[in-house]
Amino acid sequence: MNSKQTSIAVVVPVMNCGKTLGRTFDSILRQTLQPERIIVVYDVSSDNTLAVVMSYCESHPSLFVLINGPGEGVGAARQAALSVVESEYVAFIDGDDWYLDTALENLFQSVSKTGAACGLVCKVHTDGKILKHEPSGIGEVVDYETLKSSNPIAMSSTMYQTSLIRRVGGFDGKLLWIEDYDFHLRIARVTDYHLLRNVTTFYTVYESTNIRRTYHYSKWSAIVWRKHGFVNTGAISNALKSFVLTTILIPANLVRRIRDKNRRVFRAEYIQILMGYLVGLAIGYPPRKEKKTLKKGAIAVV
Repeated sequence: MNSKQTSIAVVVPVMNCGKTLGRTFDSILRQTLQPERIIVVYDVSSDNTLAVVMSYCESHPSLFVLINGPGEGVGAARQAALSVVESEYVAFIDGDDWYLDTALENLFQSVSKTGAACGLVCKVHTDGKILKHEPSGIGEVVDYETLKSSNPIAMSSTMYQTSLIRRVGGFDGKLLWIEDYDFHLRIARVTDYHLLRNVTTFYTVYESTNIRRTYHYSKWSAIVWRKHGFVNTGAISNALKSFVLTTILIPANLVRRIRDKNRRVFRAEYIQILMGYLVGLAIGYPPRKEKKTLKKGAIAVV
């Protein structure tokens, strides 16, 4: 382990990520600039996540801090971690992503410019296939106007001054989805993100066939728009165009290359996106309370 260390805490919310969590922790331990704390927020899991966490806590007792998750999603888990953060800077990474060895050092050099820094992520499919780097086509800063049209920032590639996070109130516990987008928007109202033009993080992408998940993602995106007083008409327009394309305008020769089942999935997905946007805009903010789906942790703080 490199002896270079500074006042950085790395927050890792974990739930059902036992297969990948060791890789995440190892990538933090290999950093050329070591954090002073790794704060792990555990929500009850059905796999070996807790066993992996405990093994690292026992091996590095002065570095790892383990706390119970509130059982209300990843945003609430990150907010819980902030209650024990004493470091000047905070970085976030999820339990299925992992850092390049110089990630924290590069982010630390960048965060001093605006108080909020993000790097590029290399998207990797669960089968190991590298997909692409993001964000692309963006300048050295990501500002509020940029975020109104899209969310190019991955939480696993970010670092902040702790005082800045506390200034904006941390993460909104009312949001069960898209809490990171809301958080980025509130940060960007205060300061721009400085974009590091290097890859800092490998970001795991899952092949999603869950159309209901698509609906919830769209609905909560629209709720966040309403919270911040704008509507992303471009996103709605793109979904509508895609629905029309997959329903009416696909050329016959292309249709023959696509199995009917897949075409139905495409059409249903865009219907769910449009429905989600409309329902979210109708609900507005604050959203009505929804039933919690996670169980609270049942371990002692280490």
